[in-house]
Amino acid sequence: FPAPEIFSLQAFRFPAFEIGFRAIKEIFAKGLKPALMDFGDDSAKVHKGAVLYLALAGMREVVEAEERLTLAICDREGGEILPRDEADRFWRERHVIAHRFMQNRLQRRKGSSDELRRDWIHVALPASQVLAFRKLAMELLEKQGIDLQESGLWTQPELFSMRLAIVDSERNRLVLESTVEELLRLVQKMGGSMEYCHGVGLKLAPLMVEEHGHGLEIMRLIKKGLDPNCIMNPGKMGL
Repeated sequence: FPAPEIFSLQAFRFPAFEIGFRAIKEIFAKGLKPALMDFGDDSAKVHKGAVLYLALAGMREVVEAEERLTLAICDREGGEILPRDEADRFWRERHVIAHRFMQNRLQRRKGSSDELRRDWIHVALPASQVLAFRKLAMELLEKQGIDLQESGLWTQPELFSMRLAIVDSERNRLVLESTVEELLRLVQKMGGSMEYCHGVGLKLAPLMVEEHGHGLEIMRLIKKGLDPNCIMNPGKMGL
């Protein structure tokens, strides 16, 4: 792909996740397609509300028009434009998440230095169901004593993520695992999918029947035809 003629990156702070989500829905409903959209209420970074990072790229005339429209939508919905330094900092540090995932793998082997057990969910939902799911999820997490450290969106309004944490103990590990499964089953009941960026593997295999219904039997037949001795990733994906 050719380098874009112009690249525009902005950061906005919204008073609440729900308010920012409305602005994002309107941006996409108007047919605008940001090159980057990252939105969240990370408690370690955002003291109040939620922050949206939005990038537009392409021909100058198109980007300038899209920029006017997105700025107007965010302003109308109560978004406060943040200094350019904040957007630049995000761009410089956007790959830090990869290091976090590496640390999480080490944590599972050695234990966390802050005595917390963490897990993530990355689910796809109809945009109309995101806020409803988030509300129900927060109620369940509070009931189970699990901390919601961050909720957010990547790329488009239908792709919703949450970062969860609980004091690490044998009992709480089971609580976290069972709660995550309950949340994923809730997503499926609300017309969504249990994953949008990671594989099913072994962990999510028990949810494949609910996810695909009769389609799972078709997948199993294809698997059997290609791998009759079941030597390719045996046990994965519930196949």
